[in-house]
Amino acid sequence: MRGRVTKIFLALISTSLTLLALEALLRFAEGRPLRSVDGVVLWSTRSPRAEPADIQRAAADPRAFKILGLGDSVMYGVSEPKEQTYLEYARRVLAQRAQRPVEIINLAVPGFNTVQEDAVYKEIEGQLTPNLVVVHALPNDTAQYVSDGAYVYDTRALPENSDARVRFPFAARVNDALLAHSRVYDRLYALVLRRRVDWSNLQDPPGGEARMCAALVQIHERAQRAGARLLVLSSADLRRPLSNQLPAALRQCASRQGIEVIDLTEWLGGVDADGIALDDYHFNEEGHRRVGEALATYLLAHDLRE
Repeated sequence: MRGRVTKIFLALISTSLTLLALEALLRFAEGRPLRSVDGVVLWSTRSPRAEPADIQRAAADPRAFKILGLGDSVMYGVSEPKEQTYLEYARRVLAQRAQRPVEIINLAVPGFNTVQEDAVYKEIEGQLTPNLVVVHALPNDTAQYVSDGAYVYDTRALPENSDARVRFPFAARVNDALLAHSRVYDRLYALVLRRRVDWSNLQDPPGGEARMCAALVQIHERAQRAGARLLVLSSADLRRPLSNQLPAALRQCASRQGIEVIDLTEWLGGVDADGIALDDYHFNEEGHRRVGEALATYLLAHDLRE
């Protein structure tokens, strides 16, 4: 009996050392794991659109009109270099036409929802005081995603994001804590997602629209405290013809708070979807150019009007 206990103990020690070694290796190769801001799990993209130095530079210029971009893969511009994303196109137009310097900080990260975007804003609130906060909103912002640093995975079909997450909140918090502190767990979680998610039958978790609305209100109130205003860009559904499917609940939420929502299909009216679409939701370079130039024109007529 004692010998069996000893073998089990040694096996546990060996497994623990192996996991620690693997964790150290992954952290060395990929950087720190996910992080948590007031219980909201966040991750970093390997090619961020804004670096800490960009935030410091913008914050240090008292004359600059500062725009903070919060969004997911559409604002981030998947498959496009930073220079070909719509906030960069807007930046270049404004650099030529605005009467004051303009700084645009794009903190969009693929896979983020509105709750995570609120957490990102909270994270940098003491570092930057924007004049305008731009949130890019999609219908799937009611869902929850996770990333292992390279890929973004949809978790809507997992049991933990159904009623089970509500019934067993402690297990959900343990899961989120492990995601935030262990690279090994991140990898295992992503492996489970790839094997278990039913991609043909994704369902939004209960209460998604309510969480989305609450997060948008938090962003709005935080912007107001900074003397800024919030502008929501409601993403276009790039299937043919162009349409907008932002949940009515979000529009009602924004209307109650006095938040301006711009339907991007209005800015893209008359454009052939095939010419601006990378897929059903993401813009190609031409789509980013058109949105960026329309945004710059809008800002010159409203926030930057002299």
